[in-house]
Amino acid sequence: MAYYTDEKGKLVPYSGEIPQEAIMAIEAADEQTIVERLTRIDAQSIFAYSYPVKTKEGIKDIIGIGVDGAKEIANLLGNIKVSPDIKAEERGDYIYAIVPVTNLVRNVTLLGAAGQPKYIVGEGMELTDRIDATAFVKAISKAQRNGILSVASQETIAVIISKLDTKAIKKLPAPPSYGKALPKAKAPATAKPGAPATGADEEKLKNLRKQIAIEWQKTGKTTDDRKEWQKTEYGVETMSELSEKQLNEMLTKVKALQPSFSNLGFSSETEQKQMRHDFFKLLAEAGYDTDEKKREYLKEKSIVHTAALSRDNLVKLIQEVSKQKGVLEEAESIPEES
Repeated sequence: MAYYTDEKGKLVPYSGEIPQEAIMAIEAADEQTIVERLTRIDAQSIFAYSYPVKTKEGIKDIIGIGVDGAKEIANLLGNIKVSPDIKAEERGDYIYAIVPVTNLVRNVTLLGAAGQPKYIVGEGMELTDRIDATAFVKAISKAQRNGILSVASQETIAVIISKLDTKAIKKLPAPPSYGKALPKAKAPATAKPGAPATGADEEKLKNLRKQIAIEWQKTGKTTDDRKEWQKTEYGVETMSELSEKQLNEMLTKVKALQPSFSNLGFSSETEQKQMRHDFFKLLAEAGYDTDEKKREYLKEKSIVHTAALSRDNLVKLIQEVSKQKGVLEEAESIPEES
């Protein structure tokens, strides 16, 4: 996918190295637009996204074209054909899609490819246990977008984007460190745990606390268990009382508490992921077809995170849900009385 930037009032393809954070921010924003298209009839069209990045010349806006922008470009240019010969397949935790797109004027066909996680991405870009029901649509939409942008003239695209109404380009928020406020004094190295932090420092601490909470779930223990553990380990009631050094140390300890796939009885990490995938797929087929229903099911079983389940326990759950699915299918097959 091509990205653009403003050079002396003229939009041109960006030639430098694009930070991963910019790509992820633009992709995440485009995913949200796809979801809105599926759920909101009155959703505003967003044709492109603008994300600020730091360069040697200063801060520049990186502009990425979204799914709606690609469709609009195809409509404006004309003679662009999206083939129905779409290919999609699951590999691990991702769905990969390939969409052939042809520029009929130049008689050139290129493949638009894209990958999309099958699970909802949570804090810290970690995959959660929640299946993303829109993952297939997102993968196809992104692949089609990439295909259109591949066969269209880059010069023409730049002209079209440069003439877009600013309302059609969504400005994404910059990282806290890009702020122009005067830097605040850092807390001394000898600061006591719990010393107040501000600005970028507080944001960093907040993200660390979130990451610890996410990683703790993978131990299979509850939030109350974590609070008891941190009270024993650090003598504090909340993580907000801990310094950055202590939080980093805590994160390392929490990860060490997570059971490995071998300790849980799996032959490999791939087997563990596949069984967890099969389990969630069965849940949906057995009537637990929303995230809320899945969460309620896991809560009733006192399951904090399926990554902490042993192979034997996961097998039992799969068998149990399979029976529920069978009962549901049997009930649905009974004809209604006339």
